[in-house]
Amino acid sequence: MKKLIIFSMAVILMMASWGITFAENSDAEQTTNSESAEQQILTQESTSCEDTNSDTSRFEAPFTCGNTTGGEKLYHYGFIKGSGDSSTKIITKIIMEDKVLTRAQLAIIITQLTGTYEEASAFAGEPEYLDAAAIPNWAKNYIAYVQQKKWMIGGNDIFNSNGGVTQKQLLAVILRALGYEDIAWTDIMQKADSLDLVILSDESEAKDAYLTRGVAFEIIWKAVTTPIASDGGILGVKTGHLE
Repeated sequence: MKKLIIFSMAVILMMASWGITFAENSDAEQTTNSESAEQQILTQESTSCEDTNSDTSRFEAPFTCGNTTGGEKLYHYGFIKGSGDSSTKIITKIIMEDKVLTRAQLAIIITQLTGTYEEASAFAGEPEYLDAAAIPNWAKNYIAYVQQKKWMIGGNDIFNSNGGVTQKQLLAVILRALGYEDIAWTDIMQKADSLDLVILSDESEAKDAYLTRGVAFEIIWKAVTTPIASDGGILGVKTGHLE
C-alpha cells in the first residue's frame, strides 16, 4: 500500500513538473512570437518609409513612421519655436496645428525659416501700414522687417495682422523669401507648382480658404527643402537647420 501511495505521488509530481515545463515553453514561445511580430511590424514600417525617389527623404525627422506632419518636422529641426508648455511633449499642442494661421504669425515664421529671426527681432523700423496701430507689439518688429524685405506686402496699405492666409498668399510670401521676385500675382500658382509647393489643387474646395497652421506647415516644410533662386542651394541647408 505504501509503495502504491509513493508511486502515485511520484506520478503526480512528474506530471506537475511537465505542466510547469509546458507552461514555460508556451510562455517562451508566445514571447518569441510577440517579439517576432513586433520586429515584423517595425520592418514593415521601416520599409514603408523608404522613399528613394524623394529629394527630401534624407530630411525626414525621426518620428513614428507615417505620422510625421510638416509642423513636427519644422519643430524638430528648429525652424519654428511653437508656444505653450513643451514639457507635455505633445508637439501638436505646442505648434497648434489645428488653429488658423494669421498674417502676424506668418511674419514671424518666415523670419524663422530664412534664418533672419534675430535680425528681425532687433529691427528698428516701424510697420508702414494704415492699420499699424492695430498691429500687436510682439509682431511689430517682424512685420516691419518683412515689409522692408518686400516678402509681405499687404493690400491697399492695410496689413490686417489678425487676418487669415490662403494658400496662394502663403506661396507668394514663400516665393519672395526664396528669391523668386517679380512674379506676377496671376503667375504665383504656376511658379509654385513648378517647385512642387502646391498641396491644394484647383479642384480643392479649400484652395481659397484660410489655412490652418497644420496645412500651412506642410507647404512650408516643402519650402525649406526647395532650391533658392540665387544659387540653387536648399533653404534649410543654407540656414544651418538641415545638413
